[in-house]
Amino acid sequence: MLPIAHAWMPFISGLLLTIANMNGVSYASDLDCSQPPQPPSQPDDMNHQSALGRYYDQCLLDYDRAKQAFDHSLASAQQHLAPHDPTIAIAKLNRLRLELDWQEPWATPKAWDNLISSLTEIEKTLRGEDRHAEALMHLGDAHYYAALNTPLQRAARINTAQHHYQSALKHQQLPAEAAITHSNLANTYRLQEDYQQEAAHLTQVANLLASTKQQNTEAYALNRYKQAENHRKQHHYSQAEPAYQDSLQRYQTFPPTLHRDKAIARIQLGLAETHLQQQRYAQAHTAIEQAAQFYLNTNTTKLNYGTLIAAQDDLQDRQHFARLQLRFSSHPATSRFTSSTLPAAFWAIQQLHGLERLQGLQQALMRLSIQNPKHRESISDLWKTYKMLEDNAQYQASTHQAAESQRLQQALNEAEQQLQKTLPAYRQLAQAKPLALNPDNTLSNLRKGEALLAWVFERDPQTQEPLAYVLVAAHQRPAKLYALTLPPDLQQDIIKLRQAMTPQASTLPDFDLQTAHRLYQTLFAPVVDDLQEIQHLIVVTDDELQHLPLHLLVTQAPTSRDYQQAAWLMQQYTFNYLPAVNALKSLRELPSPPSPDPRKRFLGIGAPLGRALSGAEAELEHQHQLLCTAHHANTACSVLTAKDATEQALKQLIDPQKPETTFQIISFATHAAPHNTQDNTEAFLELGKTKDEDGRVTASEIMALTLDADIVLLSACSTGSISDTTQGMSSLVKAFFSAGSRQVLATAWDIDSPTTQTLMQALFTALPTTSTHWASALQHAMQHTLQKNAEHAHPFYWGAFQLYGLDG
Repeated sequence: MLPIAHAWMPFISGLLLTIANMNGVSYASDLDCSQPPQPPSQPDDMNHQSALGRYYDQCLLDYDRAKQAFDHSLASAQQHLAPHDPTIAIAKLNRLRLELDWQEPWATPKAWDNLISSLTEIEKTLRGEDRHAEALMHLGDAHYYAALNTPLQRAARINTAQHHYQSALKHQQLPAEAAITHSNLANTYRLQEDYQQEAAHLTQVANLLASTKQQNTEAYALNRYKQAENHRKQHHYSQAEPAYQDSLQRYQTFPPTLHRDKAIARIQLGLAETHLQQQRYAQAHTAIEQAAQFYLNTNTTKLNYGTLIAAQDDLQDRQHFARLQLRFSSHPATSRFTSSTLPAAFWAIQQLHGLERLQGLQQALMRLSIQNPKHRESISDLWKTYKMLEDNAQYQASTHQAAESQRLQQALNEAEQQLQKTLPAYRQLAQAKPLALNPDNTLSNLRKGEALLAWVFERDPQTQEPLAYVLVAAHQRPAKLYALTLPPDLQQDIIKLRQAMTPQASTLPDFDLQTAHRLYQTLFAPVVDDLQEIQHLIVVTDDELQHLPLHLLVTQAPTSRDYQQAAWLMQQYTFNYLPAVNALKSLRELPSPPSPDPRKRFLGIGAPLGRALSGAEAELEHQHQLLCTAHHANTACSVLTAKDATEQALKQLIDPQKPETTFQIISFATHAAPHNTQDNTEAFLELGKTKDEDGRVTASEIMALTLDADIVLLSACSTGSISDTTQGMSSLVKAFFSAGSRQVLATAWDIDSPTTQTLMQALFTALPTTSTHWASALQHAMQHTLQKNAEHAHPFYWGAFQLYGLDG
């Protein structure tokens, strides 16, 4: 589970609630993170366990130990006290507070409702008790968090949070209590962008803390930071800067802890923003460098379910830093700082793409690096469960059913714990580290004639106008970063071109070559000068650009609507697509197969009985003939079509218990369906049914296979089409990487069977002349299909295929 708290969390980091006095109001001044609470006088001291829980939660960010301590405290209270003793309600309150701060990333509106319901019952129990105000505050926090993390009833949740905070104020006697509540009220007004009301409550906090002589506490330092942020949001930079400086000086007097260092890094981000807005580039650079010491060098991430995912507040801060780094590094006035800022900008791009994009490829790396079949199977089971949980979360959001997610989450915890016992290297293998530039700002993983292009789409923080950054790094050339000015209708242009790939009443809409050229001018032309002598592009796209294959851009202004005469980008470059930048290093460093290669050469499967698919059987037979020559006896090749193309036959042929059954090349020619978020149906490939199998090879079932393949070809409809741009790959493509493929050829839309047969035949015919460079073979196949028949020159017929991953 991961914390959802962030810089604007309810005000508990400075004046934190404790349970030191179980029967009285117990707001403490500051939490001492320099040392753990002193050992208890009695083994079952519930107060000590609560103090430990608070220490593990807030100081060490250790959810597991905090949960254990709070559970111990609650169990002790229930054992020694009467059932209706308010102390038990307080112990439950602390336990729920932990859940509130560490809501899992797939939390749904229903999960929030359940948490709020539990807090409401405790609030009722504590009415008339000294701790009633505390319960009201936690209830307000729950509504605040729910408004922050779910789109449903956002305004109503904010209003309810404000109501509970105002009610808490009526019951509070101490200035410290009121300070917390006013700070929380300020948070709600910030969400509403009512900065005047926010500022008023922050002033109340400052006055209350000053009245109790708490100016030297973290609470006061945090409030000054929030006041600085309030000024910056209103563009009052001259007022923001001294408030930031005041907060910074106060934090620097506190003992070094992770909590303090995070706060200082946030303040440096605010100062950098302020300096940048006032065109103080040297000062902005200094502040960014200070923040970078924390964000680039401090590991505050937590290994969870096979991948590194940062705590949510850390992730938001890192992304804030990343956006600021890109803005600074790409500004013309900061070119003198490029040598130091470009590596950080490269890191920033990877942060903004998101760590979840690496899940499938990181899984492939682990499985291909591990030789023990049992360990491979364990990893497969772990990721299969993760995939089920991921899909269920989307479905759960609309059905409000949380029980299945809870069951899957428990299964994940148990599977990961068991895997860590049997495979100690698991954590290291699972860690997806950002790719770094060399000291000369080059990338060693690029080969001659190759270049990496990575886009990030953003919005201007002041104007909210769309903008983008693209980093280009070519073989043995220093990387460069460009800021792109985007037209406001860019997204509509991409959607327009994609809609041309959907036949309407058996007629294809025109593919607007002018629009494709305009997109080229905007997104690609600025980097062309850096691509001299480059033939092959490895690209990482972002946002809506993931829906449009880049090879469909047009490099010259069209003079007609003749598709065969258009200057397609695919005629100049070959393409490989990666979901994330650091996949370049991961894939290039995969171990090579042993020599001689024990794998079989080719498996073709498709055209199942009873499912009309024109040309699919002939397509597979053609591939078989080209690949299974005298150098590869037919015993090393298999083709399953018609009645033999069943799901059961596939699973029997690729047996996880028998690694020698793996194939170098696997080709599917069949029907497919993407993941349906409405009814939670997994993406699947369709094969023949048997009494034991339904014929739908789902993404989860694919992940359970052990492939070790150089490439998997998916000649089926929309196998690469994505609905969630945060993932970087479709669930089918991700599944085949997870199963152990180095490359996957997939389709961006529903394809035409006859022309696909032509394209696939041209693809395999080109292989002998391209040294099995699949990207070059695909380029040849697209050009061949484009020029063969003017009636099929529309890019719908030849442009759907995208190659994910890399050649070895």
